[in-house]
Amino acid sequence: EELKTALRALQEKLKLLKKCKLNWSQTAEHIKIQTHHTTRHIKDEFEKLHQFLRDEEAARLAVLKEEEEQKNQMMKEKIEKLSRDISSLSDTIRAIEEEMRAEDVSFLQNYKATVKRAQCTLQHPEELSGALIHVAKHLDNLKFRVWVKMQHIVQYTPVTLDPNTAHPKLFVSNDLTSVRLSDEEQSLPDNPERFNEYMSILGSKGLTSGTHCWDVEVGDCSRWFVGVMTESAQRKGEIYSRNGIWCLEYYD
Repeated sequence: EELKTALRALQEKLKLLKKCKLNWSQTAEHIKIQTHHTTRHIKDEFEKLHQFLRDEEAARLAVLKEEEEQKNQMMKEKIEKLSRDISSLSDTIRAIEEEMRAEDVSFLQNYKATVKRAQCTLQHPEELSGALIHVAKHLDNLKFRVWVKMQHIVQYTPVTLDPNTAHPKLFVSNDLTSVRLSDEEQSLPDNPERFNEYMSILGSKGLTSGTHCWDVEVGDCSRWFVGVMTESAQRKGEIYSRNGIWCLEYYD
């Protein structure tokens, strides 16, 4: 009888070890799944940021290019006008020099016209104020201004959920900010952090002191709990009859 008792104990131990091995194998497989999904989500989020930066870079380069074209066109028009003035003035100088080399009688006959021609009516070229690229406008606090603009696509969520604590019937959104209840139960490891009876989930960050408040959107849910619990509080089985949990309950 003593040997049978010892054998039963060994068999129970073996059953426990096999169950533990199965759970750990499921955990190892779930780690792979988590890594795959998390990697994909990280890449998706960074792609959004990269696309925003690419669009922002293209927009700012387009503004710079537009300014360059405008100022190049302005300089082209001014240079062309100046070239015409130079050509006209050069022709005038050559004509005056030819008349000055003419015979005295011919020179005296055209003297008044020559003197009048020598009076230059061309205006002095204006100073090119504001002709250069406004570099400061394009580069002033560039990274900061892009960062400020990025706030429109980046949202800060004060509370994110910890999927490792979620009951198997709770499906957590990719951004970890919302959860929905399903009749379907997911195949998840029964890790110590996870609730296995009550449809509950914890936030990803704990609190140590202070006063805290949250805005929680519950949609058309007819029954819900919102509260806090100690980190050491039991999460398996019946939890609301135990110490370490404080919550508000609503039911319709």
